[in-house]
Amino acid sequence: MISVMDEYLVHQIESTVDHVASTDVNWQDRFYFNFLDRQGRFSGLLGYGAYPNRNIQEGVFRAVCDNKLYIANFTRTVNHDREKIFADGLAVNVVEPMKKWRVSFDLKDPAVKADLEFSGRNVPYEFVPIFHRRNGQVVWNQVHYTQAGSYTGSVSIGGQTFTDLVGIRDRSWGLRNIQELDLWIWVSANFGSYWLTAWHSETAAGKVICSDGAIMYDGKTEVVPIVHMEHDIQFEPGKRTPKSARYLLTDENGKRTEVLAQARDTIFVGLVPPGVVDLSDPGQLDMQDKTAGIFDQMQEFRVGSDVGRGLTEFLVVGGSEKYKDRWTAMVPR
Repeated sequence: MISVMDEYLVHQIESTVDHVASTDVNWQDRFYFNFLDRQGRFSGLLGYGAYPNRNIQEGVFRAVCDNKLYIANFTRTVNHDREKIFADGLAVNVVEPMKKWRVSFDLKDPAVKADLEFSGRNVPYEFVPIFHRRNGQVVWNQVHYTQAGSYTGSVSIGGQTFTDLVGIRDRSWGLRNIQELDLWIWVSANFGSYWLTAWHSETAAGKVICSDGAIMYDGKTEVVPIVHMEHDIQFEPGKRTPKSARYLLTDENGKRTEVLAQARDTIFVGLVPPGVVDLSDPGQLDMQDKTAGIFDQMQEFRVGSDVGRGLTEFLVVGGSEKYKDRWTAMVPR
């Protein structure tokens, strides 16, 4: 069926815009924002996407403030209006392509309110397309780019209001079946005069699927891509949650950059109902640690004498032989 988007010169297959080339139900068109208080008191993320072959839009909001985890989920049926981004109190608009987005939500359970405008600090970085087969089946065929920036506006959560926020956004589209993936590590950090994005994925056995990224300097558009990332992760005693990490990034000219990271807060991402989880309760914390398929951590980063803040995302659904004492497959292989 024709829709508003069919009026624009954006068609890529011989069909209306509400159809995509793939019939796989995991084909998706997504965005992601993370937002961090510069003083380290609050961190959050919003991931949202359209799934044309399921005819839905859905997303998640997760945040940590004062040792409490705030959880909200969004979903709606698409009625030939994929260009509109709204659901359950959430509204998102592109203010200026490649530069500014506006995100607002007013949630009842948990009680969180936000009205934010993201402004990029540089041009987005476009990753090399990712393609991966598992047992002969394509499970990952995706394009994505990312951009660091700052926010105007505010987030009110836990009786507090935060206005001095920075973060990184991501746009992606294509096929991604998370249940068939093993491990990825995505480092995104803001420093004083530059920002860092590094994306690394591998099989449980350690075979690299993709390793990509860049260090982007303010006022400069030229970049030298990162072509490999080595990782060494330490964990909280007796838990699956990372505590600290050392990343060694190699760019295409052979230059190596050591990045040291120390965890400050952990956003546990899993299939859980909305509400507020008290992470100061050992039982609740243990449950989140055991059931999370994704750990999004606010980390403090050090590159030489430079100090930055950002989020590292660890997807661990399929496990890892390297960290098999902590990360084993959550889905039978």
